[in-house]
Amino acid sequence: MNEDYRDGFVDYLITHSLLETAKKYKMSESSVVNYKNRWFTKKDHEDFKKLRKDKRQEEFMKLYYEGFSQMEIAKNMNVTRSVVTYYKQKYIDAK
Repeated sequence: MNEDYRDGFVDYLITHSLLETAKKYKMSESSVVNYKNRWFTKKDHEDFKKLRKDKRQEEFMKLYYEGFSQMEIAKNMNVTRSVVTYYKQKYIDAK
């Protein structure tokens, strides 16, 4: 694959989910993971982790301040209630 394709793939994956990337590039999610592991530089991995973390925090804060219960937040974010409790302690109670 050429460099432009690779750069576009990496940029898209940093800001979109594995499933969205798989659909756009017409490949399986496991292929996306394989390419991600092969093509991501150390900086790409750091950007990816930070962006995912920021996105999750933003999603949690939005649902929390809209008044959703912990169970509803867990369901919407597709995580367990213990993860929601962790987010609450980290982002809300810590302030």
